[in-house]
Amino acid sequence: MKLKKLFKEIFRPLSQLKHFVRRKYLGMTRTEYKFLRSAFARLRYVELHEDGKIAMPYLETYLTRGCNLKCDYCSHHNPFRSGVEPQEVLLHSFEEWGKRLKPEKFALLGGEPLLHPNFAELVLAARKHFPDSVISITTNGLLLPKISGEALESFNRADRIVFLVSDHLGTPQFKEMLDRQVKRFKPLDGVSLTIEPFFKRWKTLHLHNENGEAIPANSDPKTAFRHCHSNLCRNILGDKLSFCSVLTNTACAYNEGAIRKEWKIALSHKPMTLTNTQEEIFAYIEERVQPVCSMCPGHLKSVEPKQLSLEEVRRIKKAA
Repeated sequence: MKLKKLFKEIFRPLSQLKHFVRRKYLGMTRTEYKFLRSAFARLRYVELHEDGKIAMPYLETYLTRGCNLKCDYCSHHNPFRSGVEPQEVLLHSFEEWGKRLKPEKFALLGGEPLLHPNFAELVLAARKHFPDSVISITTNGLLLPKISGEALESFNRADRIVFLVSDHLGTPQFKEMLDRQVKRFKPLDGVSLTIEPFFKRWKTLHLHNENGEAIPANSDPKTAFRHCHSNLCRNILGDKLSFCSVLTNTACAYNEGAIRKEWKIALSHKPMTLTNTQEEIFAYIEERVQPVCSMCPGHLKSVEPKQLSLEEVRRIKKAA
C-alpha cells in the first residue's frame, strides 16, 4: 500500500501537467482528448474487412440544420440555418453506408438533433444499420425532458446508446434540469449520459471580420489540419461521404445562402459517393491534409461563450 501511495505521489504532478496542457494549449475537454488519443492510436484500425466493409474508428452525420441555441462561433453555422434533414434521406444514407462502413462509433449531430420530429426512429435506424457501433448523440440537452419514457426504453433495448451533452449555458436552472436527467438515465444499462461544461470556454474554428461575420482563415492546410478537432471525423449525408462535418455543414450553409460568398471554397472539395469503389473510399478515409483545410485557422483561439441575439443573427445573415 505504501508503494502504491508513493507511485501516486510521483505521477500525480505529471497527470496534472497533462491536463493543464490539454485545457490551455489544446483547448480540449477530457472527452475530446480521450477520443482523439484513442482514434490516433487506432489509425491502423482503418481496414478493409473480409465482409467487404471498411472498419474505422468514427463516423458521423447530422440530423438537423437548425438549433434552439444561437452560439456565436458555431462551427456548423447553425445560428443562420433552419430546418431538418428529411427522414427518407437519412434512412437511405444509413442503409446504404451501413453496408459499406463499420465505424466503432457512429455519431448523430446537428444543429440540435433532438429537434428532429423523427429523432427516436432515426436513433433506432442507426442502431439497425450500424449494429456493431456505439451510437452517440451530441446534444445541448435542452430537449432531454421531451424524450418519452417509451423512447428511452427502446434506446435501452437497442443498447450502447450514448448521449453527450454540451452544456453551453451553465446556469443553475439548467444544471438542476440536467441533474434530474442524470437520475432518469441512471437505471438504464443500455443508455448513458455524459455532460461537458462548454460554457467555460470555446475554441473557434472560424475567424470573424469587424461585423462579426465568420470568414475563412486562409491558413496553411497542414497547420490547420494538425490543430483541428474534426480531422478524423468523416461525415455521411445522403449518398455522400465527406472529409469532416465542418466541411459538410459549411458547403450546405453556403448553398443555402446563409453565409458569406468567401465560403465557396468549401465547394472545391469533392466528397466520395456511393458510386465509388471500396478501394477508393478506403483511400479517402485514410487521407490526411486537404487543400480545403485552409478555410480553418492554423491555431484555435479561445473565445468567451456568447449567445447571439435574434437581431444579431438577422443582421449577419442579411450581410451574407
